[in-house]
Amino acid sequence: MTLAKHKVPEPHIKVKDAAAYFVNTPGASLAGAAKYCGVSVPRMRELLQMPHNLNYVRQVKTLAIEVAADDEALDALPEPARVTVKSARRKSPGATKAR
Repeated sequence: MTLAKHKVPEPHIKVKDAAAYFVNTPGASLAGAAKYCGVSVPRMRELLQMPHNLNYVRQVKTLAIEVAADDEALDALPEPARVTVKSARRKSPGATKAR
């Protein structure tokens, strides 16, 4: 398949499934991802060698790492002090009517 010169194609559906498998499965491998997606290992390798597919998998893995790091950072923070917020001042019903 030839890729368009200026348009980034959407990642293959099997690559999206493989990215989800890589993120959700500890110790995931290429063979495990291929089996999960229902394709052969050489076909999965071929799909992941395409730049747009590889970019997608890297983005998903990076986002998953950031989310996990943020969760751990939030757990380490102390409980915030209770903040009281003033309620907004209500206008009278006649103030919004056009004359």
